[in-house]
Amino acid sequence: MCNEKYNGWSNYPTWAVKLWMDHSEISQTNMHRKAIFIYKNAIPNGRFTKSEVAIFDLQAWLKSDYENRLPAFGSVWGDLLTYSLDMVDWHEIAKAIIDDEIDKTSDDD
Repeated sequence: MCNEKYNGWSNYPTWAVKLWMDHSEISQTNMHRKAIFIYKNAIPNGRFTKSEVAIFDLQAWLKSDYENRLPAFGSVWGDLLTYSLDMVDWHEIAKAIIDDEIDKTSDDD
């Protein structure tokens, strides 16, 4: 079930995390500030464009940020929460955020 498309996203956990990211103005502002910072500092290389590097970097930051906020509890609830977060397509979320920022600024790679 977690691998089925949901509301235009790769699966339900990905949709739910992005929904909650956008839920509060503070969360959304902080996330987009971080995305802008990452994009501006991304350095293209022979293999990846500036946008692709930024997406990889934002993906890593988002995943780490959410994992670091995960409460530590050894129970069925902790196992289920960890499993759900492992199902999140962080790359898909990071790409959507970076693409949105590029569209806003019309900055080229």
